[in-house]
Amino acid sequence: MNKLSPTEAAWLAGLVDGDGCLTISRGRTQRGQGQPKFDISSRDVWLLEYIAALIGVGRPTSGGYNRGRKYWHYQLCGGHLKELLPQILPYLVYKRPQAEVLLLWSTTHRTRRECRVVLSPEELELRKVCREKIYALNATPEVDHARTPAA
Repeated sequence: MNKLSPTEAAWLAGLVDGDGCLTISRGRTQRGQGQPKFDISSRDVWLLEYIAALIGVGRPTSGGYNRGRKYWHYQLCGGHLKELLPQILPYLVYKRPQAEVLLLWSTTHRTRRECRVVLSPEELELRKVCREKIYALNATPEVDHARTPAA
């Protein structure tokens, strides 16, 4: 993974704040605990290719079609986030709380070689708390339509 300059880190943080997603997957990885995930989606594959080259890890993948137009994803999971998030954290605004939760989760991350090491009860509890917090942070706020101005 590349070390980002302050300008690159700030630019990437702006993209993450605007179009990115920082979450914990609901998948069956790490003994059913999910894993941290960084995702940026775009209809412009060249932008995601640039991000992949900038970070030095991964590549864009096809996300399918939305409203008849193809879109792409760039995702990082697990251990790569341990290296990326500290670089962009100082520049994050809106997604800073999610990044802090993922960094806390990453203290329990196991490499592929270590994956057979059983997580302690404390680590499992920390992961549970992090999962609940990230889902609450990422929840779509309810809109009070009675207070929304008519278009």
